[in-house]
Amino acid sequence: MSPPVHNPFFHVAFIVPDLDAAMEEFRVALGIEWRAPTDAIVPLLGPGGVVEAEVYSVYSDGGPPAIELVQSVPGTPLVGNGGVSFHHLGFWTDRLADSSHDLGAHGWPCVATVASPESNTSRFTLQQSPHGFYVELFDTATPRHADLLPNPNSRKDTALNTASKIPPAPSRTRVGTNRTHPRERTGVRFVLTNATDPGRADDYSAWYDDYENAIIRPGLLANAFRFENPHAAGTPTDPRYAAIYDIVSPDPASAWPQIENSPGYPRHLFDDPRSRLVAPALRASYALTGSLETDRDHGDLTGVHIILSDGGTDTLRKQRAAALLKTGLFYGASRFRIIEGSPDPPAWLEVFETDLHDPLSAYTRACDGAESQPADDGVHQRSSRPFALVAGH
Repeated sequence: MSPPVHNPFFHVAFIVPDLDAAMEEFRVALGIEWRAPTDAIVPLLGPGGVVEAEVYSVYSDGGPPAIELVQSVPGTPLVGNGGVSFHHLGFWTDRLADSSHDLGAHGWPCVATVASPESNTSRFTLQQSPHGFYVELFDTATPRHADLLPNPNSRKDTALNTASKIPPAPSRTRVGTNRTHPRERTGVRFVLTNATDPGRADDYSAWYDDYENAIIRPGLLANAFRFENPHAAGTPTDPRYAAIYDIVSPDPASAWPQIENSPGYPRHLFDDPRSRLVAPALRASYALTGSLETDRDHGDLTGVHIILSDGGTDTLRKQRAAALLKTGLFYGASRFRIIEGSPDPPAWLEVFETDLHDPLSAYTRACDGAESQPADDGVHQRSSRPFALVAGH
C-alpha cells in the first residue's frame, strides 16, 4: 500500500509557553533568524466542535525545512506541556481531504482543521499519530509561506513561478504601457464597494486614489487597480466598484494585517469627510493558487471579469480558464483561495484580464466562442461580473 503522504516534510514545529521568549532563546543559542510572527484568530474544527483559537506562531527564515514555533493554546491540540516540546511535522499536499482521509485510515486521525462552510477540511489538518506527536497536512493551494512549497522551480502553477502558457491567439493592438503583475505575487487584497452618493463619484475616486497610494508597501503590496461596472445597481449584492491589490509577501496571510497595523497606515484619511462616500460590500484577502496567460503580445489592461464562488476544485477552474483564454478575448486568468474576509467571503476568486476596448463584453463573447467548457461540478457561483479599469497605482 502506498503511503498517504508523498512530499518530504517542510517544517518541524514546537509548542512553547512564550513565543517571544522562545524566539530569542533559539536565536541566541542556535543563531536562528525568524520571519515576522503571525497572530491570528483561527476557527479550529475538531471532534468537539469549533474553537476560536488565538494562534501566535512564527517560522524560521530559509528552508525548507523550516522550524515553526507555536505559543501554547489551551483547550486545543496546540496545547503544550509547560515547556518547549516537539509537536508536529508539516507536509504539503495537493489534495487535503483525500490525504487526511488516507492518513486517518492508517490510524493517524484528523483532530483539527480550519472550520469551513464548504468542506470538512480547509487549509490544513492536524493528524494525531499513535506515538505522541502530530502530522500537519498543509494545502499547497493556501501556503502560509509560498517559498517553502515543494520543488518551487519545477511547479507550473504556483504563486512563485511564471504563469503557465496557453497557445497564442491573434494579437491585438496595444493601447498603452502594459500593466503587469510582479512575478513574486502570492495573493491579492480584494475589495468591493459602492459610493454612498453617486453624484459625488469624483470625490469618491479622489479619496480612493489617496488611500491606494498610501497603502502600497514594498515587500507587501506592489500595486493597486480599481475597476467600475457602470451597469451595476450599486447595492451590496451588485456593487459598482472593485479594487485589487497585488500581495507580494511570502506569507500572503500576514500581509494585510501587517499593513493595517503598521505606523504608516493612513488612518488620517478616515477623518476625511470623503471617506464616508465609500461603502464596502466585501473586503477579503486571497492566496494565489495558480495563473494562466496567453503566449502573445497584448495591450494595456482595460478591464477584468470577476467570478466569486464556493465549492468545486482548483483543477476545474484551471480548465475553465484555459478554455476561455484560447478564444483570445482574455490574455490572463488567475485563481485565488480565501484567507480571510468579511462579510461571508466566497471561498474562490477568479480574475480574467482583457485588453479589449470594450472589456465589459469580453466574458460573454469568450463563453460564446469557447470550443468547450468543463462542467461546473460542485461549484456554487455567487457572482460573475465584468469591470472596466478606472485607475492603477
